Amino acid sequence: VTLKVFSGSLCDIFDNAVDPSWRIQLGAEIVAAPNLLFMLLTKRIGNAREMLEAMFPEGVPANVALGVTISSQTEAERDLPRAISVK
Repeated sequence: VTLKVFSGSLCDIFDNAVDPSWRIQLGAEIVAAPNLLFMLLTKRIGNAREMLEAMFPEGVPANVALGVTISSQTEAERDLPRAISVK
């Protein structure tokens, strides 16, 4: 059984207003806990790739699950291709 951590349930780590050092710290905590699955949910998938690269210079670890909030067809058409392209 893999324990899951819903990180930042009341925030969006990929918001531009988030201090970049917080993302770096979260990335270090994720790397330090490979037996936990960290679920990162965002409405700002357009920011995710660049910010994930900063969080994980060696590549996004396997214990990260990325979720995207989509609330309309317009957002789906804009954001789903972005979400699929994030690795």
